[in-house]
Amino acid sequence: MGDRERTWTAEGQSTPWPRALPQKLQQARILTWGYDAYFMSKPEVSSNGLVDHATNLLANLTSDRESCNASSRPLIFVAHSLGGLVWKATILLSRDNPETLFQSVFHALKGVVFMGTLHKGAWMADWAKIPVTTFGFGKSTNIKLLNVLKRVNQLLESIQGDFSAMKAGSKSGRNHDSSNDADRACLKDLYTTDPRDDKRRIEKVKGGPLKDSYRWTFDNDQFKQWRYEKQTQLLWVKGDPGQGKKLLLCGIIKEVDQSTSKYVAVSFFFCQATDTRLNHAAAVIRGLIYNLVDQQPHLISHVRRQYDKSGRKGFEDVNAWEALSKIFIDMLEDSLLHSIYVIINALDECTKDLDLLLDLVTQKSSVYPHVKWIVSSRSWTVIGEALEAATQKATLSLGLNEKSTAEAKKYKAETRDAISQHLLSNAQGTFLWVALVCEELANAARWRNSSACSLLTAFPAGLEYLYYRMIEQVRKSEDAGFCKRILGIVLLVYRPVTLAELPALVEIPEYIT
Repeated sequence: MGDRERTWTAEGQSTPWPRALPQKLQQARILTWGYDAYFMSKPEVSSNGLVDHATNLLANLTSDRESCNASSRPLIFVAHSLGGLVWKATILLSRDNPETLFQSVFHALKGVVFMGTLHKGAWMADWAKIPVTTFGFGKSTNIKLLNVLKRVNQLLESIQGDFSAMKAGSKSGRNHDSSNDADRACLKDLYTTDPRDDKRRIEKVKGGPLKDSYRWTFDNDQFKQWRYEKQTQLLWVKGDPGQGKKLLLCGIIKEVDQSTSKYVAVSFFFCQATDTRLNHAAAVIRGLIYNLVDQQPHLISHVRRQYDKSGRKGFEDVNAWEALSKIFIDMLEDSLLHSIYVIINALDECTKDLDLLLDLVTQKSSVYPHVKWIVSSRSWTVIGEALEAATQKATLSLGLNEKSTAEAKKYKAETRDAISQHLLSNAQGTFLWVALVCEELANAARWRNSSACSLLTAFPAGLEYLYYRMIEQVRKSEDAGFCKRILGIVLLVYRPVTLAELPALVEIPEYIT
C-alpha cells in the first residue's frame, strides 16, 4: 500500500518483488493497491483522509473480487507504513458494513503482515510542520494524513481500539457471538419506532410526494446555499399547516439518500403531537440514534457505553434526555463517519421539552462541519427566535407550489391550464387541499380530460368546506354507521390506530376483508 511500485522495489532493482510471486504461487491472485498518501508526493497532494482511502480500498477490492468470481477466496494482506492504518480501517469498515458483499472481505481474511506500521502514532507527524521548501519545489506535505499519526488523535485511537477488540473477539467465537447478542439486545431496547417505517406510513397515507412537487426545492437559492456552502449547516423549512412540509421532507430525504455514498448517514425523525412515541425531545433523539446505528453498526459502541450501565431504563427515566443527547453527540463526533444529514420534521409537534431540542439543534449545527441539518415547522415565533441563535442557517419559506399535479398526468394543454388555475384559485395557500382534491380525482372512474374540469367544480374551496363535503359523503353512504364508529374511535385514542389494531376496537362488517 502507498506507491505500489516504489514501496516494493529494492534499491538497484527495476521491478517490485510482488511481480515474482506468480511464478512461485501459480494458484494465487496477486494484487497491489496504492494511494497518494506519501509525505512528499505530487504537486497536488490528495485531500483524502485515512478513512477515505479505506473506503476506496474496500470498494476497489470488493469490485475486483466480484468481477472475477473470487469473493469467497481467502485473503492475506501485506501492508507497509501508513498502509497498515488504511488496512485496519478497511477491515473495520468491511466488518461493520450492512451489505453482505462488502462484509466478504472481512470474512475472507486469513492473515496480515505489517511492515513499519506506526500503530500508535509517531514523531513523524512533526514532518507536517516542516516547510515545504526544505524539500524542494513541486513537493507537498499531506498534513491531513500526517495528523493521523499524532498519539492523541481520536481517529487513530478509535481504529486501534476497535481493531484490538476485533482481534480479541476473533480468538474466541463465543466472545464474538456474545458481543453480537449484547448489541442486538441493546438495539432492541433502544427501539420505540423506526423512522423509516414512519416515513413509509406517511407516504402511503398521503399518497407519497410526486417528484415534480418537490424538485423545485433543489433550484431554490436557500436550499442550494444549505446544500453546497460549508458555512451553512442548518436549513429551516417553515410554512403554515397543509402547505406540504412533511411530503417535501420525504422527497428531500429520498433524494439525499440516493445521492450519498454508503458511508454517509442520513438520519431523520417525524414528530407527531398525537402519538406519545413521537411527540417529545427524548423520542426524537432516540429515533435519530436508532436510525444511525441501523445504518452504521459500529456506532452501537456509543450506545453500549450507556446501556451497559443502566439498561433500557437509561433511555426512559428522568435523565433520559441527558443520556441520549450525549450518545447522539458522541455519534456526531465519530471519526469513521464522513458526513451526516440530520432531518427533523414538525418541531411544532414536539409537545414536551421542545426547548431542549431547539437548544441542541442551534448549538450543534454550528459545531460540526460534516453534519448538515434540516428542521421543519410551522412559522411559530418561539421556534424562529430559538433558531436565530444558529449562526449558520438558511430559511426556506413555503407557499403553495404552483406546479400542478395535473402536469404530471399528461393532460392536454387547455385542460392542464384549467386544472392549474382552479387549484391555484381555490387552494387558499394550502397544499393539503390540493393533495386531497387530486387524491379524490385519482380515485374517480371518470379521471379523463373531458370530465376532469367538471369534477373539480364539485370540490369547494378551502379545507373547511372540503372536509365538510367529505363528512357529508360519509354520512350519506351505506356504511355511515360503521364510518361513524371508526371516527369515534379515532377521536378517543391517544395515538393513531393501525388497520391491524382496528378490529380489536370496533366490530368489522363481514363483507369487509
